[in-house]
Amino acid sequence: MINNNILKKYWEDNEEKFKGIAKSVPYQAKGIWYTEAFLFCSICDILGVNAIIESGMANGCSTELFANYFDFDILVYDNNQYGIFEETSNRLKKYNNLHMFNGDSNKLIPETVELNKDAKLGIFIDGPKGFGARELRDNLLKFDNILCFGFHDYAGQNKYDIGLFDNSFITHELKFIDEFRYLDKKVIDTKPGQSKYKNG
Repeated sequence: MINNNILKKYWEDNEEKFKGIAKSVPYQAKGIWYTEAFLFCSICDILGVNAIIESGMANGCSTELFANYFDFDILVYDNNQYGIFEETSNRLKKYNNLHMFNGDSNKLIPETVELNKDAKLGIFIDGPKGFGARELRDNLLKFDNILCFGFHDYAGQNKYDIGLFDNSFITHELKFIDEFRYLDKKVIDTKPGQSKYKNG
């Protein structure tokens, strides 16, 4: 089981990797914070995940960070709620390990998991939010090959609607991450208004 000490050691060992990715990947409006992405990537790496499925892409900030962090396949499903799926997918098509699909996550993700039972999966839910995110997660609990879940915007009402979980880690509540907050500088520099929000 993962604990804070294991995570802290992982972050110390991989700080240079974090710095390199944070420097090279541009921040996208309303996107995931770098420390939030690295926490999910850390957990996936420690657990031996070998593919990530993401629900919701929007401007593709988390998607691009995942594609840079890992060499294995990243599958993303997005319903084009913001009307920018084509624009984002065109910008990110340079990543050979990234596969983006326009469609309903609630239907397509369970189907994908069912077809890839030999894979060790990490699921990242960046949409739907709130109760919808919890429902999607609950519908996937029947699959033994999902090793972890991650949620974006896990704070405030969204956190309340999603609910609390055993053996969970929240970026803005982990004390050891305080010394790595400089990794989020690009978020504030790019979108100063983001500083009032907590990352999940």
